[in-house]
This record gives sequence, structure tokens and C-alpha cells, in this order.
Amino acid sequence: VFLALGAIVAVLCAVLFQTAYFGPISARVRGLFVKHTRTGNPLVDSVAEHQATRPRAYWQYLHYMCTMAPLGFVFCLFGITDAKIFLPLYAAITYYFSAKMNRLLLLLGPCAAALGGTGVAKVMGWVQRQLLDLWGELEEGKSSQDSKSPAVASKASAKSKAKAAARGPSAAEPEKEGWSELKQEIMEP
Repeated sequence: VFLALGAIVAVLCAVLFQTAYFGPISARVRGLFVKHTRTGNPLVDSVAEHQATRPRAYWQYLHYMCTMAPLGFVFCLFGITDAKIFLPLYAAITYYFSAKMNRLLLLLGPCAAALGGTGVAKVMGWVQRQLLDLWGELEEGKSSQDSKSPAVASKASAKSKAKAAARGPSAAEPEKEGWSELKQEIMEP
């Protein structure tokens, strides 16, 4: 069924092409795929928006996303899934077309914002994990100083043993009170 339908559409397109139903590709569309030279159309040649985009224009319109979007692009390439491959593919296509014609730079804006947001989120997540680990080490240092007194040490070890028993046999080492719950709450998506 689909093969027959495809054959009918192909024959119809061939007949319409022979009767000059489809016009030639416009100078604007041709300019996207061919290096920009004189098109012969003075209106298209005189409009600055149809010229190739200068590198300075990217900074002018995208500002800090010029530095954060490539970082997000690289992060999206790790652990590729269908969702993660969409943004780099979208970025490559919109960058290609925005480099060809100045007015198409606006197409790159949403993609650069999404990639920049991805880059910022990954960096901030890494910073957050580092700070939580540092905070955990500081808490461990405080508890080791508190454990010098036998009463505090026995009370803390009794609490951590009770928590380990409540968590089950998989918890090999007891963690500090509240620290594991906070870390787990923050690290889970």
C-alpha cells in the first residue's frame, strides 16, 4: 500500500516538475547551501541580514551562552540517549544555518540557552557535591572530637547502630545522624 502510494506521488511530482509547476529555488534558500556570493538579485545582495554571520554577532546576541553552550554540548555527548542527542543535533544544525545567514542567528538562541542551562546545571551539581562532601568531612571531624568523652561516644554509637539496624543488613557502616538523609535527598533527581 505504501509502496503504491509512494509511486503515485513520485509520478505526480515528475509530471508537475516537467510542466514547470515548481519554480527555481530562491536566492535566499540557495544562499544557505552555497557560499555567499553575488546572487544577481540586488535586493538580496544589499540586505545585511542575508550576509554571513560575523563571530562578534554571536557574542552580541548570545553573550555568556557562547561560553556555556559548548560545555553543555560536551556534557550532552556523554551517556547518549535519544533525549540527550536531540540538543547537540539541534545545535549543530542551527549553528550551520546561523553561520550562513545573519538573520538565522535567532534560531540558535533557544538551543544555546538549553545547552548553556545544561552546562550550568552540571557544573553547579558538581560544586554542590563537592561542598556536601566537604561538609560531611567537617561533620566527621567534629564527631571525632566529641567522641573523646565516653558518654557522648556511647550515645552516638547507639544511635548509629539503631539506624543501621533499621536500614537493614546492607548498611555496612553507620553514617552520621542526618548527614546520609540530607545527602541522599540532594543527590536523588
